[in-house]
Amino acid sequence: MGDRVSDDIAARTFQFALRIVKLVRALDQTGAGHVLGSELLRSRTSISC
Repeated sequence: MGDRVSDDIAARTFQFALRIVKLVRALDQTGAGHVLGSELLRSRTSISC
């Protein structure tokens, strides 16, 4: 059962990261939008082990 939980968490984490990437792509890429998008992408797609 432990592997199933790990697989579920990995799949949900991956889907979350994809949603963040899509959000960042939709942001205005000038000025604040670029800075905020970069920070959001960096912080929300990293995984602490």
